[in-house]
Amino acid sequence: MRAACLLLIPAFARSRDSLETILARIDPPTFPPRDFYVHHYGAVPDGSTDALEGFRLAIAAARDAGGGRVVAKGGTFLLRGGLDLYDNVQLYVAKRTTLRWAADRTGFLPAVLTKFEGTELFNYHPLIRAFEAENVSVVGADPANSVLDGGGDGWPLKAPKDAKKLRELGASNAPVEARQFGGKGLPPSFVQPFRCRRVSLANFSLVNAPFWAVHPVYSENVWVRNLRVNTSWDRPNTDGVDPEACKDVLVENCVISAGDDAVALKTGRDADGWRVGVASENIVVRRNVLASRFNGICVGSEVSGGVDNVFFLENRIERAFHAIFVKSNSERGSFVRYVHVAHVKAYDLAGDCIHFTNDYKGVRGARPTTFEKFAFKDVICRSAVFAIRATSLAASPIADVTIRDVIVKSTMRTTPDHPVSHPVAVANVANWEVANLRVNGQAVDLSNRATVAYRKYTPS
Repeated sequence: MRAACLLLIPAFARSRDSLETILARIDPPTFPPRDFYVHHYGAVPDGSTDALEGFRLAIAAARDAGGGRVVAKGGTFLLRGGLDLYDNVQLYVAKRTTLRWAADRTGFLPAVLTKFEGTELFNYHPLIRAFEAENVSVVGADPANSVLDGGGDGWPLKAPKDAKKLRELGASNAPVEARQFGGKGLPPSFVQPFRCRRVSLANFSLVNAPFWAVHPVYSENVWVRNLRVNTSWDRPNTDGVDPEACKDVLVENCVISAGDDAVALKTGRDADGWRVGVASENIVVRRNVLASRFNGICVGSEVSGGVDNVFFLENRIERAFHAIFVKSNSERGSFVRYVHVAHVKAYDLAGDCIHFTNDYKGVRGARPTTFEKFAFKDVICRSAVFAIRATSLAASPIADVTIRDVIVKSTMRTTPDHPVSHPVAVANVANWEVANLRVNGQAVDLSNRATVAYRKYTPS
């Protein structure tokens, strides 16, 4: 299928790395053939004795030996704090083995440098963290029986006052060292490689996340594969896989059911994203099965570092609000460009099949995000509110959109702002190329106002 996908990419993408070039660069880590069993260092798999010190000692021994595999085997290990991985260290979770974290907040202090919703801060230690490491991995023997349980239901939900304070500190460019939130109301990410290179996360189940489940930050050459991610649908902000400001990432063959976005690409929020200035680029998300309380595949809205050259291929979205949602607003700035979506199947959606906007929530600011060069090919959806909704600011229209072979079998519902059930809604989009867009069994002509809810474009 890879060669077929390459044929879908329009000419505008030729200035970027090809799919094959990106995949060839993603080089999985390798490790010295040395095993360090956590039970040899005092970890007891009885589900009630704190095994944290045994894990930390085994990881330190592997690090000091120049690398190796830290093995957790048999039973349930209770962990009352976060784990750190280092260069050339793999954490291996055997069959019929569970690592279960207790929501004892004191065990995740002192606070460490991390990110929360696109802003740098010092906060609770992620449950598993690798910081400025190379050649690191968390791997299970069997995704059905190698389990990481984050104990998320024991953590408080995000405290709005703390989230607001963090955003204010980021917007004012306060020193990161002054953004101290340890012990406050912002729960930690589950698995977070931070400024790492050559990372592999594979073959395990991840359940009950306190916040974003898999959250690589400022990392390069990241391979996420064959995971089973199941976060609580009753707990907001429990995204599945969220690469943030990363380069050369492959997310494949995962089954994700998330209380928030199943897969979301991020790069930073507003002034803090501009300060860091690191894009998410050369990212491939393919052959996954996704379900979400919100969006199956998402870009944004924290895109202030930019998003460039991403591929969403051969994914199945079984349940979601929007199947594909690309979002930003005029406070984010930067760009989202060269977005390729192909071979997607979606089922009954509460929202739209394809929705992209740089006018998200109507926020008004001075730095609209540039949206350009989107390609959608071979997208099939059973039912949605809108087949396609593409809306942007008149001063910053979405540009260069290619749609081919997109079929939405039914758009049956209406919305308060659009009481007539139009299959497509468009505002301020320049340079469309459409071939074989079919909705409700009929071809859709974007020049026909009977099928398009609104269409306007005022050149700036």
